[in-house]
Amino acid sequence: MIVNIVFYVFAAVLVVAALGVITARNPVHCALFLVFAFFNSAVIWLLLEAEFLAITLLVVYVGAVMVLWLFVVMMLDVDVTRLREGFTRYAPLGALVALIVIAQIGLVVYVRGLGLMLGVEFDTPEHAEEVQWACFERGLLVLECGKSSVRMSPPLTVTEAEMTTALRLFGEAVAAVAGDAAGVLAEVEDAGALHEVEAAG
Repeated sequence: MIVNIVFYVFAAVLVVAALGVITARNPVHCALFLVFAFFNSAVIWLLLEAEFLAITLLVVYVGAVMVLWLFVVMMLDVDVTRLREGFTRYAPLGALVALIVIAQIGLVVYVRGLGLMLGVEFDTPEHAEEVQWACFERGLLVLECGKSSVRMSPPLTVTEAEMTTALRLFGEAVAAVAGDAAGVLAEVEDAGALHEVEAAG
């Protein structure tokens, strides 16, 4: 609950900062809004447990790119006003492109919700990590998500044969970790999990 509240707060501030980047008249203010947007993006990356991306965003973009931008604006006396003259003229085209991008993102999210992302939660984090490495040993790429879950995210072009093979390897990995290969595989087949995921794929 708290994580969701923090996410929505920083996401809202990020949107406001992004709007400030394109609406502020002073180029220095634009740069500061952009730094603020980068900071909020880094916090969101941290909430997603992607610490490396968060630090990279701050070090590379805030520490290097923004310093270069401020140097160009403040030291080379670039006439930013002339660069902004065509903003109103191209605003409708920019809005159209933004709507197309939003529609595409919505389509991807909708398709992902049809079953192309599968997560399995285990009783302990140790078992989840063991299943992950057992899958790696069999050539199946899965990732841990959360504390005790493992997820598979196949591409949109995955075939039924590939899903069948992936689920078989995943079942073998779980069986190897559980120490009861025959029993685990029999339970998976009896539950019809393989057929349900194949239909979703």
